[in-house]
This record gives sequence, structure tokens and C-alpha cells, in this order.
Amino acid sequence: MRMEIVRGRVFVLVAAVLCASPSSAQQSGTKFEIIEATIGSIQTAISSKEITTFDVVKAYLTRIKAYNGRWVNEPQGVPGPVSPIPGVRSLNALMPLNLRPATRKEWGFDDCKARSMTDAADNSTTLPDALELAAEQDRQFQATGKLVGPLHGTVTSIKDIIDTHDMRTTRGADADYANEGPPVDAT
Repeated sequence: MRMEIVRGRVFVLVAAVLCASPSSAQQSGTKFEIIEATIGSIQTAISSKEITTFDVVKAYLTRIKAYNGRWVNEPQGVPGPVSPIPGVRSLNALMPLNLRPATRKEWGFDDCKARSMTDAADNSTTLPDALELAAEQDRQFQATGKLVGPLHGTVTSIKDIIDTHDMRTTRGADADYANEGPPVDAT
């Protein structure tokens, strides 16, 4: 997943955004409603200081936390036998999240959501996490009063079968891959 603050993008894997839930605005402590928000409405809210880019990313992470999760038991790990979890109300729609290990754990996401399954430290400064990028966008906005680009505050999901140089490409399988990060982004 490309992470370019210069172009005003903040990427984090997101899903289940349109599902009904308690207000993400209430959960993140803002009045802004993230459900069905457009890029324009997000940028207007950021420009009017109603919400920060950091708050936008937190709101999406809150929704991911509410709706994304395990729906099968894997007693022997991957690969191995699986059985459905009765009454589950989540969908394992997302695999890697663009968060550093400590942040991912702080949010309560399991290890299968790691950006890398083979680099436990995952501390490369060339791979900042979505919350770090959001905070940087907020610092730049505070200093200049201008959005950093046309996608400032945008949160994006990229399917895990598309090669992105700075995220795990799983090809849709929740498994460990040695050196799983492709060297370049897909065209």
C-alpha cells in the first residue's frame, strides 16, 4: 500500500464502512459522521477544524474493530481444518492493516492483521503507519492552513491481491509468507 504524505494520502485497509453501527462520530469523540462521508465532506470538515485527519483514521479503525474479525476456528493454524464460529457477527474481510505492531496491538487487532508476518519489529522508517501519516498531515495543515493535496484525509482500502511495495500481499490467504512484500507497486 503506497504511503505518500506528499500527495496528501493516508492509506489504511478499511472495510465494512457502510454497515450500520453506533455513530463513529460518537466513538471518536467528534461531531463529524464518517458513515457515507465523501472526500469533499471530509476535507471541508478538516478545513473548518471540525475533525482532524487523525480523527478520520481513528473513526475508520473503530469501524474495522467493530466489524472485522475471525469467523472460523483454526485449531491447527493455517493450513489446517477450520470450523465456523456459531453466531459470529463479523467478517474477516481485511488482512493486513497499515499499523506498526505496537499500535495494532493497542487497538486490539490480532497478529494476522500485521503489515508483515516475517518482520516482527516492522520498524522501517520508510513504512510509516496510517496514524503517523495522519498526524503528519495534521501538523502540515496546522502550520500552513492548507490541505497537503487533493486526497488529504482520504482513507483507502486496497485488495490484498494487488502488489504494494510496503504492505503484505497475501493473495487472499491468511498465511505467513517469507519476504512477502513485493519490490514495487502493481501498475
